[in-house]
Amino acid sequence: MKDAIAPQTQALYRRAFQALHQFVNRDFHLQTCLPTTVGTLVYFIAHLSQQKMAAATVSTYTAAIGYINRLAGHPDPTQSFIVKKILTSIQRGSYRPDTRLPITPNILNKLVHSLPHIASSHYQACMLKAMYLLAFHAFLRVGEITINKSTSHVLQFDDAKIILAGSRPSTLELTFRSFKGHYNIRPVTLAIHAKSQELSTCPVTALYQYIQLRGVLPGPLFTFPGNIPVSYQHFSLCLRNSLIQAGFQPNQYTSHSFRIGAASTAAATGVPDEEIQQMGRWKSLAFKRYIRLPTLYDIPTPLY
Repeated sequence: MKDAIAPQTQALYRRAFQALHQFVNRDFHLQTCLPTTVGTLVYFIAHLSQQKMAAATVSTYTAAIGYINRLAGHPDPTQSFIVKKILTSIQRGSYRPDTRLPITPNILNKLVHSLPHIASSHYQACMLKAMYLLAFHAFLRVGEITINKSTSHVLQFDDAKIILAGSRPSTLELTFRSFKGHYNIRPVTLAIHAKSQELSTCPVTALYQYIQLRGVLPGPLFTFPGNIPVSYQHFSLCLRNSLIQAGFQPNQYTSHSFRIGAASTAAATGVPDEEIQQMGRWKSLAFKRYIRLPTLYDIPTPLY
């Protein structure tokens, strides 16, 4: 680099690279930032924007990262369409980054494994495991499994039907009688099949095991003993504790990260748009704003 660019530019590029390295190390526990994926760069730009960095400096830092990747023989992530559009928005002053990260399958597994360490009882651990796994695999909105100001869309016990194959759960049929943006509609049923090779993270098995503890009392699907519904505040606190226990930055995720992760995973594995729209119960292609580009595989996750 010394022979190719001026000393002042070298110093600026070095600062940009150090800032990126510190970012991925602190927030994603990665030891290297090369090659830099488009996904990593998008989140880094959002981070710089949140730090109120001047638009010109953000552009310079981005250019530096592209240059260093090319110098190292890696693809230049700054040439991505999404990166260029974000930089244009920043320069116009119209960029408002949505920095909520998706809960990926890898992160989901770590959250499930955190539960014995953060739950206050076996019952709570089983309940949260079912809630985490179902929130992801059923594209759930948090208002469908917890109580907040409104209870109109909360899934009820009778809305979950588990079909057995012998003595083992094989399929969950989850019926949504109403959901956000849709009223006075015919019920929509989502079928989720058991994962026989991955029982520890199977949403159907987890829900079946939770129901054995819960019992068959009518009311919200997820309740504490005594048929007390789970509040949004309690679920959010438990998710935060799970993220910390698993080694993630809790301020980068919300309960909506399950739904974001579900849409991103489906898109990354080639599921057609129409199917994603149906599974997530979106009334339009608005779900595309949930998908984190370029794909889920570019989103860094902790290595430990």
